[in-house]
Amino acid sequence: MEWKAYELMPEGRPRPTLEQLKKGFESFKRTAAKEGLQVNFNPHFSSSRLALEGAKYAQEKGKFEAYNQRLFEAQFVKSMDIADLDVLTNIAEDAGLNRHDFWSAMEERRMKEAVEADLAEAKRLEVMAVPTFFIGESRIVGAQPEEAFIKKLGVRPLTY
Repeated sequence: MEWKAYELMPEGRPRPTLEQLKKGFESFKRTAAKEGLQVNFNPHFSSSRLALEGAKYAQEKGKFEAYNQRLFEAQFVKSMDIADLDVLTNIAEDAGLNRHDFWSAMEERRMKEAVEADLAEAKRLEVMAVPTFFIGESRIVGAQPEEAFIKKLGVRPLTY
């Protein structure tokens, strides 16, 4: 599986109201609960662009899984502001990345073009929600049970 950057709240677009965010979160929370995951509402939900650039940096350094796991925990469990460079740098360091180089990469926006390329590809492919899975000519949108993959593709997805 290949991870691609996707912004839920793109830069430059009007932000939803707190009430709209809370309403959307309730649906997300129910879905997470079905999978045995606990999530908390995060009032800091803002642009994820810098966090996505951090993920690309971590991917390049072979630390994507560790970074992404900590990033999701910060966003959905600890309700931290993942648009804050200090927060992201602490996440990166906890994931085993060099603190100074990560900070510099984010300040210099070294991964900006890589994220923009993913976002352009998502737009071209008309991705409207995450996760979206592309498998051959098939598209599966949203968090789906294994049965959805079997029904659509006739095969069971590999899980690790």
